This record gives sequence, C-alpha cells and structure tokens, in this order.
Amino acid sequence: MDFTRRKTLSGLGLLASGSGATFTSAAFSSSTDPNSDLRVVAADGLVVEAGDAFADDGTVTQSPGSHGESYVDFDSKGDFFDGSGGLQDISTADIPVATVNPRDQNTNGDVIVRKAVDFEYDTYEFTNILRLRNTGLKTVNDVAFKYEGGYGSAVTDQTNNISEQLTQYMYRFLAEDRSGRPQISPNGGNSSEDPAGQVDISPGEKLNVTLQLDYSSFSTFGVSVDPKQRIRDDTNTSGNPFTQGLDTVQLLQDIVVGEGWTG
Repeated sequence: MDFTRRKTLSGLGLLASGSGATFTSAAFSSSTDPNSDLRVVAADGLVVEAGDAFADDGTVTQSPGSHGESYVDFDSKGDFFDGSGGLQDISTADIPVATVNPRDQNTNGDVIVRKAVDFEYDTYEFTNILRLRNTGLKTVNDVAFKYEGGYGSAVTDQTNNISEQLTQYMYRFLAEDRSGRPQISPNGGNSSEDPAGQVDISPGEKLNVTLQLDYSSFSTFGVSVDPKQRIRDDTNTSGNPFTQGLDTVQLLQDIVVGEGWTG
C-alpha cells in the first residue's frame, strides 16, 4: 500500500517586464510574455515596486503574519522553485513565504515577486508586499489590477476544473493604506475582469498593496466549491496524512496595474 502523498504548494512567480502602458475600460494591454512567470505593466506616472514589508535594499522589515506568513531576502533566498516541481532556496519549513527584489534597483519592468503557500489554513495575507507610487504631477485615477491573458497553465488547461473566476476568488489585491482595505482586483463574481474597486493615487503618494489568498469553500448557485480540492485534483494529490513529497501549481502568471478602470 502506498502511503506517500505529494504536498500541494501554490506558487506565484512574478516577473515584471514592460512599463509605461496605460489601460482604460476601452483599451487594455493584455499581451503576455511566455518567458515570464508573472508580468506587471504599470500606467504612466505609476511605479510598481516592493512594498513596505521591505527596506529599499530588500531587507525584510515586517514580522510574520497571523498564519506565519513571512518574507525572506530576495538576494539570498529568491529562487523558490527548481523548475521541476521542487523547492530550491527554501524548504517546506519556510512556507508560507514570499519575497520581492529590492526596490532601490528594481521598479516596474524589473520587479520580481515570488510566493509559496500550502493548505494548512484557508486564508493567507502577505501584507505590504507591493507598493504603488505616483511619480507624476497629477492624480492617477481609478487604479486597479487586471488578470486577463495572464492565467497560469492550471487555469488555461481546459481539462482542469479551475476557472478564471475561481482564480480571481483565490487571488485578491487589497489597498492596504485605504480605509477598509478595498479589493482592487477582479472580484470573481462574474465572467468579466471588472475589479471589485478602484483607488485614486495623489502626486507623490505611496500606496501599499496586500496579496490576500483565500482557499475557503463557498457555494454558488447551490453548488459547493472547494478550491483546495480542485487544486489537489489538478496535481493528483490527496488528503492522505503521510506526506513525503510535494507538488506545485501555478494559477496566475501576468497582471496589469493601470488607471482609468471604472468597472
């Protein structure tokens, strides 16, 4: 009898390439780079960089979160995955973990973010993981995130049962520095990419963004949906408690951060 189970990890590698693209509700850049894990395109005057969880040089400044969410230094432990489903600079003991390359040398097209979590908890939050900074002379209005064209292979593979809307439900970007921490990414409630909300960023303002991950079960139209089980089905893992290995799954590859998105 085989008591070996592969432990499922949800991995997000983020490579930002290409800045200065502006999107509106009428015109939105959705091209992808197949050589990138996750690309960020920023609106004119809007800089995307590592958030306040890090110092300018990439040193971690933030304590672990309520579910052990922690950050590591990108330069020393930035290669999470070995390219064949295994781990490289981190171990399972480090998880849940994330990192971003230093903002003193990397903004917009050079930003790299990575995270890895397991399913010990239903929700995780990587607070202040990114920061949006307005370097222009005018307010950047209706800023939000969009995922269209950037879903990972686990989502685009039509044989799987992981939809774009389910991915939107699991991956949420929150405006940490705003009252109520509004979600500024697609809300998963329909088949569109409409964000749940938007924010305005004043000249010179820095807005921290939190990545919230939600794997809790929910019901829609009377049907129960278990995100964890759907991911396990995709990776052929099970709930067997005898864990000897791991498997990884990627749900999101590319995002766009832009202005003028009104839903």
